[in-house]
Amino acid sequence: MRNILQNIGLGENESKTYLALLQIGEGSILDISKHCDLKRPTVYSAVELLLTKGIVTQSLIGKRKRFHPKPPAELLNLLRQKEREFSAALPQLEAIANVPRVTKPITRYYEGVHPVTSLYKRIMSEIKEGSIMYTAASIQDMLSRFPTIVDTFDELVYKWKWSVKELVPKNKSTEEYISHPARPASQNQRHQFKYLPNALNLYDVDFMIVNDMVVIISLSYDIFAITIESKNIAASFESIFKTAWIAGEPT
Repeated sequence: MRNILQNIGLGENESKTYLALLQIGEGSILDISKHCDLKRPTVYSAVELLLTKGIVTQSLIGKRKRFHPKPPAELLNLLRQKEREFSAALPQLEAIANVPRVTKPITRYYEGVHPVTSLYKRIMSEIKEGSIMYTAASIQDMLSRFPTIVDTFDELVYKWKWSVKELVPKNKSTEEYISHPARPASQNQRHQFKYLPNALNLYDVDFMIVNDMVVIISLSYDIFAITIESKNIAASFESIFKTAWIAGEPT
């Protein structure tokens, strides 16, 4: 029986105290203590809680306090009160449940030709068939620093049917790269190019947005790369890229 009372919100000592009162009808702290085998301070604390919950009432006979249990049916009021409290809190609980779990971005730094080459290879190995990629690259610097990566990328774009939008600076190296008949990029309709608007340039940089990740690679003499893995950040950079893409000049 105590388990049932505890399941509806009474503590162990409250349950013992209430059951003792039901059995003796009414009594003092000493009477209850003797009947439920709890020490008087413990019974006193339990009675105070039961009074607060409205399950026990008290009367004064002379200078002595007597305590009376309410009928068991009135415990339903306790359940109804808990139900009202839960119903009031339910919108807040649902709001918490609907909040997307925000995780910290994962930022990594790579320095040197070999670590950056390995990064390129890892990224290309993780891109799934039919994926979408946004990139802005200095073709001249890429061909100078990572020519084999450029060749591999062109082949994989064609093989795995990636959809690539690439912003490039308008210069001789870029024009030759795009129009070269031996390059898969020149024959792949899914690999689209636009020139940066208003003759803007990329200063020794390769930039990618793919797989919820932003990749920035410096192609200067001190080669290094920074990756930021974050769905929100990648989506924001994607919006910026699309704005530049709309303003870009057709090749």
